[in-house]
Amino acid sequence: MQKVLVVGGGKGGSAIIKMLDETQFLSVYAVVDRNENAEGMVLAREKGISTGLDWREFLDETTDIVIEVTG
Repeated sequence: MQKVLVVGGGKGGSAIIKMLDETQFLSVYAVVDRNENAEGMVLAREKGISTGLDWREFLDETTDIVIEVTG
């Protein structure tokens, strides 16, 4: 399973989380947004996905895909 970092926790990030949650081969492991109360950040926390304010703290050699949806 490939690990996905989602940058942007608004409506776009929320949609990506929901879509990837239905796949068998991609897993969102972290969502990042400046607004801790953004829709996607709340959804991520409900699903047990790590959240943060800075994408750099999550980016490492185990990250397979970064999806940027900040607009």
